[in-house]
Amino acid sequence: MALLTLAQQNLIKPISQNWALSTKEISGTTNFTQIESEVENLELRKLLGNALLYDLQTNPLTALNVLLLDGTIFENCNNDTVEFQGIRFQLANMVYAEYMLESKIQDSYTGMVKKSRPESVELSQGELNNYKKRYQEIALSDFQIMKEYLNENDTLYPLWECSRTKRPYTPRLITVRKTVL
Repeated sequence: MALLTLAQQNLIKPISQNWALSTKEISGTTNFTQIESEVENLELRKLLGNALLYDLQTNPLTALNVLLLDGTIFENCNNDTVEFQGIRFQLANMVYAEYMLESKIQDSYTGMVKKSRPESVELSQGELNNYKKRYQEIALSDFQIMKEYLNENDTLYPLWECSRTKRPYTPRLITVRKTVL
């Protein structure tokens, strides 16, 4: 089950309905469904880990998962009241970042083509990459606050991988001998 619908995406960071609802000829999947699934399964898996992501995908309506998906307000370790917007907010910004790059590319029977219109000027690849980076930073900034929430509530979220203690790396010291000539 997708964690983000097109309606939720458009409430957070709107994308073109025409592009989003276009279907892929072979699979029948819409552009939005495909990009949302790719971002969810690639980026969120990196951030949340396999187990927590799977729990969110299969049990999105549990009270604890709703807090992660929609965000909450909590007191951090400094007793400051902070808020994170939630996984849907993060996912919407990551999807938008990918949408900016993919929306101008079209798969045709002659191969991959990009749109060209005389009424508009295309953004350079550098400009697109800067925008993509900005929206990824917005998502990751919110994730850092959520990560703090997960670390402070690790007993409520046992599938959160960062709460598990790991054996620290112990460096091996090697002596260097100098030969005097």
